[in-house]
Amino acid sequence: MVVGQVRSTGHEVEVRESFGVSIVVPLQGYLRSSANRKEHEALANVSALLFSPNRRKTEVFSPNGDEFLGVPVVVPFSEIANAAERMGIPLRQANRTNSFSFALSHQKHQLSGELVHGCMAMYSEIARGSRRLDLPGVHTQWSQFVSEKVVELLDDAGLFHLPQIASLSTKGRHVKRAMEYMRANLSDIVMITEVARACGLSNRTLEQAFKDAVSMTPLQVLTSFRLDEARAMLLAPDDGKSVTDAALACGFRHLGRFARVYGERFGELPSETRARR
Repeated sequence: MVVGQVRSTGHEVEVRESFGVSIVVPLQGYLRSSANRKEHEALANVSALLFSPNRRKTEVFSPNGDEFLGVPVVVPFSEIANAAERMGIPLRQANRTNSFSFALSHQKHQLSGELVHGCMAMYSEIARGSRRLDLPGVHTQWSQFVSEKVVELLDDAGLFHLPQIASLSTKGRHVKRAMEYMRANLSDIVMITEVARACGLSNRTLEQAFKDAVSMTPLQVLTSFRLDEARAMLLAPDDGKSVTDAALACGFRHLGRFARVYGERFGELPSETRARR
């Protein structure tokens, strides 16, 4: 699970998310997002937005001269599938995830409120550097809580159509292990063959497992992880890392390519992200 932070005096951006389900919680100001031919708005302390993987156009607003503050949370398919398994909710087989986007009114809908307030509490602990985050198992507890609430919401809305990637499947275990290795070695991995070797798999087996589980290649997933981590570094208020520092720390060795794929993913240059810090 990836937790981010967006601060802005107001901007418009096009974002592409292909890795999991996204929750966007405004803490100050409001946002308007268009995806899947639908437009939704979310206002701080009133609502949030939930998306399937998509390309969406988002505008954020900071009324009264205040700064917009939002918390995007991305929950990978593998974590959602594992949560469904723990909760005894069967996965419905589908070739792809059904597209969806809707507003979560946490004042009117109990499940929405539980998910949104959970995301807010998690962000609060991260933002203030809570010592609880250093305790064993805390990250897993937060990840399980959020993924289980997403499962409840999707099931309640009749939208629980996800790729067949339950953790009990062999391919699901391969993907989970590979993702864990990627996250732990973002700056060191040079070739995907290293990931396959670390997991005791052939390149072909690893590629097929990712294709079947998340409809992405291992390289696409690794790049997604690296971009999310680089963005978090560039937005961190107390981190003095330059664009070059962030790129190299996340395993990007060609700065031109980093700027290009970053722009494709987030709709702005890394330097523009850093300037908002």
